Amino acid sequence: MGHETAVHEIDVLTSLAEVGAIADEWTELARHNDVGPLMLAPVAIAWLRHVCKGQPHVMTARRRDGTLMGILPLHKRRLGPGHVLRWVGHGMGPTGDALVHPRASDPDAVVDEMLAVLARERTPLQLVDVARSSRFFRRLTRSPDLHYAADAHDTVPLIDLAGVSSVEEFLSGAGRRKLRQNMARLDRAMAANAGHAVTTSVVTSPDAIAAALPGLTAVHDRSEARQPRQHFLRGVNRAFTIEAMDRAAESDQVAVVTVASDGEPVAFLISFISGRTLAAWVARIDPAALELAPGHQMLRAAVQWAIERRLRCIDLQLGADAYKLRWSSRTEETVAVVAARHGILAPIQTSVRLVERVYAWRVDHTA
Repeated sequence: MGHETAVHEIDVLTSLAEVGAIADEWTELARHNDVGPLMLAPVAIAWLRHVCKGQPHVMTARRRDGTLMGILPLHKRRLGPGHVLRWVGHGMGPTGDALVHPRASDPDAVVDEMLAVLARERTPLQLVDVARSSRFFRRLTRSPDLHYAADAHDTVPLIDLAGVSSVEEFLSGAGRRKLRQNMARLDRAMAANAGHAVTTSVVTSPDAIAAALPGLTAVHDRSEARQPRQHFLRGVNRAFTIEAMDRAAESDQVAVVTVASDGEPVAFLISFISGRTLAAWVARIDPAALELAPGHQMLRAAVQWAIERRLRCIDLQLGADAYKLRWSSRTEETVAVVAARHGILAPIQTSVRLVERVYAWRVDHTA
């Protein structure tokens, strides 16, 4: 489906085959955009293939010469009596945004043109989560064709690494005295505990990730047994996660941090790389290993690895957990957005809230 605008040709890709055909272009575009894991081609396509209960609605903006200048990764899903457009990866903690070519003459115009096409399509947007500082949100708030409502939703802790040459230098920074003391105390305790060897590793290749999977799955099993959340390595999520990591490894976009005690994994962090950012996605800890402070061990290893890769930021994704905040340099607020054409926003909001209440009731009564 094509739409000609003043500058770009806007297409809406509605099949997995169409989306798969732009995977390489999408991956290249992501190298110049700092976005969340589900906005990356390997992860998004795996999600659309294995998890999506609607259909793709991935928007692309191309120059007249065919150059891909922007992508808006959405999918269409039935909600009550109608449909809504959501981020690809809805329900798996994505922070969404548009991807725009770094050489776009007017990056805001790329997003504006995609928003104008969305307004003409008349399908409302229900987007969770959107960073307040994102280009997409800024342009949405200025759209002449769409009304929106934005409710505060979550917090994203961020670790800034620009100009930092080592994890020791990072820990010596202002405001990190308590974290520095905690890590020194942890190191002394580990050194005194001669009966257990605690190690960390970072793997990035398809073969190394495949070899690590049994250990990751075992940690995930133990974590879910203690605190059921969402298991990414069992059921339908397993096929999605394995494909996402495998394809991302082929394009050098994934890093898996593992903490092991006496050679046995006790914690892991799956992260993806976009632009100059390492974006955390799934972290799980063996409840029996909490005395080892595996969350801190993982983040220290992630910081050192990111510095070595000359990345500028670690995005810890949604959730203001205490250990995340101790490591973070700053936080970013996200919003849940509902947007629609003029005159229909209020009934759309009512419908969305009603369906969400019904869903929450079902979850509470089937747990």
